[in-house]
Amino acid sequence: MSSYFDHKVIWITGASSGIGEALVKNLAQNSNAKIILSSRKEEQLHLVAGNAGLSKDRYAVIPLDLQNYKEMPALAAKASEQFGKIDISINAVTGNGSLQGTMDDATKNGMPVDIFAKKMLHAIEKQKRQKAIGGKEVMAVYLKRFFPDILAKIIRKAKVV
Repeated sequence: MSSYFDHKVIWITGASSGIGEALVKNLAQNSNAKIILSSRKEEQLHLVAGNAGLSKDRYAVIPLDLQNYKEMPALAAKASEQFGKIDISINAVTGNGSLQGTMDDATKNGMPVDIFAKKMLHAIEKQKRQKAIGGKEVMAVYLKRFFPDILAKIIRKAKVV
């Protein structure tokens, strides 16, 4: 990874596991970025930072629950105070912060989180405004955009979770 992320402050919500954890590890190993880790699981965030090899001067932990949106202005101010700024914010959780709760074959055989994290950081580095990351499911993004009726027909016939 180039020096794009060096000396930047990156706030990752959902950093306690999955894609968020993979993003922390990738940034810790390949940049000098300072990282703010957030999720509902404060102890797990400290473990993630330690496992990633982050020194105490390179990370801060701010526990939060994204469903408590009224607390966000105060938490954002607290995050900004940690290192004086926030350059990049990454929300690595589902829309409501919960687990999907199901595991179909497509999900089970999907892209490993470390590979996804690397591709995501590369897109951020290239300052892409949009980036569809994945395998054949990326085709659905383009179908929805350009041929929504065809996608709707495919989904009705398929068992999609």
